[in-house]
Amino acid sequence: MAGPVGPEPPTDVYGGPRSKGEGDRRSRSSVKKSRGLRWVLVSLSIGMAIVGVAIRVYLGEDSSHSRSAPSQSLPAAPVDKLPDKAVLDSSGLVRTLPNVARAVSPVITNDVTSGKVFTGDDTDRSPGDGQTFIWVSFNSKFGRYLRLSVKRSVDPNGAHADLAARRNEMANKRTSTGKYALEQGAAEATTGIGDEVFTLPVKEQAAAHPSQDGSVRSYDIGGSYVCARFRNVVISVFFEGADYSSAANAGNPVKGRNLTEAVTRQYSIRLIEAIGQHLR
Repeated sequence: MAGPVGPEPPTDVYGGPRSKGEGDRRSRSSVKKSRGLRWVLVSLSIGMAIVGVAIRVYLGEDSSHSRSAPSQSLPAAPVDKLPDKAVLDSSGLVRTLPNVARAVSPVITNDVTSGKVFTGDDTDRSPGDGQTFIWVSFNSKFGRYLRLSVKRSVDPNGAHADLAARRNEMANKRTSTGKYALEQGAAEATTGIGDEVFTLPVKEQAAAHPSQDGSVRSYDIGGSYVCARFRNVVISVFFEGADYSSAANAGNPVKGRNLTEAVTRQYSIRLIEAIGQHLR
């Protein structure tokens, strides 16, 4: 009489008996593969996060730089649905901002708009309270970087505090020296635009920007920062650029004739005045 039947010996993938310890080795191998997969997924996640941060830094999400809060996606409420004129309350304060892009369209020029435009990711407020637009245009002949921001505060005191904070943040600022240096000069108060306004010169060395040919190169550029208040609304324009010769394109960074503070300031003032017409 046959004895009790014991468990069948384990088989390998080909149907033959597995050698002693093979199951343990495979078990350890599976654990290692599982751990390896987790490390790959974690590494990919970290890499994607780093890329995201790099993009946000380039576009200027860091509020310590004037290039703040841009994104290629529009805010949740469509800007196109905003009115051409601001909605005012009974005291004349702005309750809802107008469509800023349409307001500046008659005065903004092709050299600025010929590249890419990014709309501000104002996640803490609706387009009726804040809008940001950034135009980036760099090619073999010229470079232009223009950031336009419009923000509504509850009252004039809040807007005044906002403008004062920007002046303190922007004026007399220098990040590094030589290559990659960003220099922002002394703020100068002026009149004739809204309720209060200040301007300051800006210059960057070897600023990295995507060119229209798809490459990313370094450019020397210069310009200005203009910030004005209209009652409870603050409008700021950071505008830099330069014109380049054929010979200049062989260098890295590309060096040319920087746009002057005076030229960019007048250009920015025209944009601010155009928006101001829509705040009345």
